Amino acid sequence: MTGQTEDHEDLERLLADLERAAGAASRVAGVAPLGVRAVEDRPGQRAFLCAFEGPRFLCLSGELAPETDHDAAVEVASAALLAEHTDGVLDQEALQGLVEAASRAVVAVQDEDVADTIGEVANAALGLVDWAGDPMRALASVPALDQGVARHDAVRVAWARFVKVSEPLANDQTALSDAALDALRGLEESAGRAGVATSLTETMADALPVCRAGAREMLDSHITPLRGR
Repeated sequence: MTGQTEDHEDLERLLADLERAAGAASRVAGVAPLGVRAVEDRPGQRAFLCAFEGPRFLCLSGELAPETDHDAAVEVASAALLAEHTDGVLDQEALQGLVEAASRAVVAVQDEDVADTIGEVANAALGLVDWAGDPMRALASVPALDQGVARHDAVRVAWARFVKVSEPLANDQTALSDAALDALRGLEESAGRAGVATSLTETMADALPVCRAGAREMLDSHITPLRGR
């Protein structure tokens, strides 16, 4: 219960911070922002990226003052874009589909060892679904992305274990009922849609240069002057 209370308080604090940041951005720009994203590129160091028509952008520090340093603003905008990219990669609908397909396969497959590994896949995928759907993901937190990577790795490890243990069944499908074959086929298709074969760490590493380039382009339209541009 204590953990739930703390989570609720963290979310309330985040929503209050977003409201204050929107007000501060309005005062600086003279118009209300179209959107505000809270960002933590380092633990406990919160900033805000505000978008306006144009498009124009404004980076606010944790004290809700316009950021004056170009490199610091780039880090904030890059973190926001990286979090957005990760949100796109971790398709919650596909992950939930993997959980459901694994749950069906556990029932259909009679081999106990294989069923156990399918259960591990389901549990790991459910942990990733919970993380991806956490309301606190509204905060573009780079440190929190490490948690997502760890949970995604857990799904990949569980999937690799399932593939290894189920290899004899794959080589001799005559030992499987039609229902089990259909369930395992559905599980494999769901795993493909959920991207369990792809390393999230590598995906993020590949995306980072693109995010940095996008951040610099965004900040060419920063509302207030930036030093070191």
